[in-house]
Amino acid sequence: YKVLHYFLNDFGDKLTTTNPYFPNLLCKDPKDNNTLRMAVRSDGEGGFLFISNYQRGLEMKEHTIKPQMKTKKGEVVSFPTMTIWRNQQLILPFKLTLDDLYLAYATVQPFCILKNEAPTYVFFKTEGIAPQIILKANGIKQIKSENIQVEEVQGYYVGQLSPDENDSEEFKVITTGDKEINFLVIGHGKVRNSWKVNMGGTERLCTTLGE
Repeated sequence: YKVLHYFLNDFGDKLTTTNPYFPNLLCKDPKDNNTLRMAVRSDGEGGFLFISNYQRGLEMKEHTIKPQMKTKKGEVVSFPTMTIWRNQQLILPFKLTLDDLYLAYATVQPFCILKNEAPTYVFFKTEGIAPQIILKANGIKQIKSENIQVEEVQGYYVGQLSPDENDSEEFKVITTGDKEINFLVIGHGKVRNSWKVNMGGTERLCTTLGE
């Protein structure tokens, strides 16, 4: 629950203004181990995609899906094809404003925000899913990174991240208004051992070493 609580604490303002939407194919039997549980929370344009392939006491089946949603304006939001392993649960953001940036979508899960003068948005990876962060190029002056491949494609910056659980990656975005916004992506295994702390008035992410 700690990971979910961190998400609600820092992204709750973007969640509470949304409404729930469900796919046509719904699980109607708790003993159903074949139907993938999914829902969307959206304000009609952007929001969060919730996926759960867990049901207590059941051995769930794996699913390969390509999630698509239609906004109120009729625009289709399409995630890349991904395989959801049994017992996986994830939350994926789409069409969100993060400070002065526009996030088209991400295949990494939002965890928390380090709310400093230059904010840092912290995400974490899900095993088996190619991690990406897609930002609208409009409003971005420069992206700086030592370990992430970022390329501009049709008006968007596509950040391709390492699928390796042990790799933590970060990049810095400089907006056209000269504001600095940072992104940090960590492995799923590290997120449960990561804590947001205030040190001397600066929020930092500390990760403890586990066995």
